[in-house]
Amino acid sequence: YHGDYISSDYFEGWYFKLVSEDKKVSLAVIPGIYKGSKSTRKTTGGKSEIHAISKRNADNHDEYSLAESHAFVLVINKDRECLYYRYYADEFKAVNTYETGAFQVTIGHNHFRHDEMVLSLPSSHLLQPTDSEYETFLSSVMADYHRLLPEENNTKRLEVVRHPHVPYSIRGVIAFENVTPLKPTMTIPSVMGIFQYVPWLECFHQIVSLDHIVHGEITFINDKFVETNVDFENGRGYIEKDWGINFPKTWIWAQSNSFAKEAGNSIQISIAEVPIVQSLYHIAGALIVVHHSSTNVTYNFSTYKLPRPHSLKVTLDPTTHIQNVYLHVSDRDNNHLEVNVWRKAGTGIPLRAPNKEHRKMVLTVEENLDAEMTVKMWNGNEGGDVKVIMDDTAVSAGLEIVGDVTKLGKEYAG
Repeated sequence: YHGDYISSDYFEGWYFKLVSEDKKVSLAVIPGIYKGSKSTRKTTGGKSEIHAISKRNADNHDEYSLAESHAFVLVINKDRECLYYRYYADEFKAVNTYETGAFQVTIGHNHFRHDEMVLSLPSSHLLQPTDSEYETFLSSVMADYHRLLPEENNTKRLEVVRHPHVPYSIRGVIAFENVTPLKPTMTIPSVMGIFQYVPWLECFHQIVSLDHIVHGEITFINDKFVETNVDFENGRGYIEKDWGINFPKTWIWAQSNSFAKEAGNSIQISIAEVPIVQSLYHIAGALIVVHHSSTNVTYNFSTYKLPRPHSLKVTLDPTTHIQNVYLHVSDRDNNHLEVNVWRKAGTGIPLRAPNKEHRKMVLTVEENLDAEMTVKMWNGNEGGDVKVIMDDTAVSAGLEIVGDVTKLGKEYAG
């Protein structure tokens, strides 16, 4: 945990992804802390006066509740809206350890570690998006899509799915086996490499586990007290985290470790417009790692490794509305990575994320957990001697495409 001595304008969150053994159910859980410029508890006569979260419910929560400091747990499922459980900031506790990748976070009665997760989320803590929030989010998402669509009269109308709000309570116990951290060195302390040591970056990123086996189940209880159990026994999991003061304005993020041919393979792609020197100018930075399970080798195509970006293109079919990201990059050892990842535009889940400009958590990210992916890796030049390292397909992929990604593609791959 990096926020012990920071009192305002800061966020930190951990991203847990769970996929069932049959790959039909994918879920993400994001515990975190947002430190705004306002207090989370009112005091009278020097004593803390605790107000029930349920009083700031879906119908009457205000801008203040997202701008003030608070802890949160987000739960994302492809068939439901993002469930945002809000807690007071002093209900967040973090214990730092010196073991690689290890951490321990508590929010209320919820516990998160590198090797387990315990959920106890009552619906009284839910903060539902307002219509105004959603309309602002919708305008931003549609602007991103329209940058990719041709100006043609026969373009089929693109619509964004708004999932109905159901006030779920959630409970569950999940354990993680064979956690696979990205092993640190002095020059590469995390997936960010030497950029980990640059203090003025607005956002930092870390991979906690590229792949692990999941045990346990999670139960959703709706407002009619009907229970739905989701079994994750022998599924696959992935953990990463972010911290800093702001998310980038433009980025592409994709991840999967649910491959068809070889269990344990994992890929994470993060390409973003990174502000440098107080946002005076930007560069396209990439964090790209592929873990090959059978050889236990992790390939790194991140910017600080000085790879050669061949192509980054994002397209949107005007008829089917399939949005596709194509990436081709090679490293200094002549290892090539070629990825296609796609989703149906408008079907993602809206997420809140920290926003420096508005100084609060803002509904700004559309994330899919049901994207699909093809990944091919080879060594050598096509037309010559080529050794295929990996040629596989993946499902239950996480995918976020935010901002002017056409411009990002040109900046990254020339």
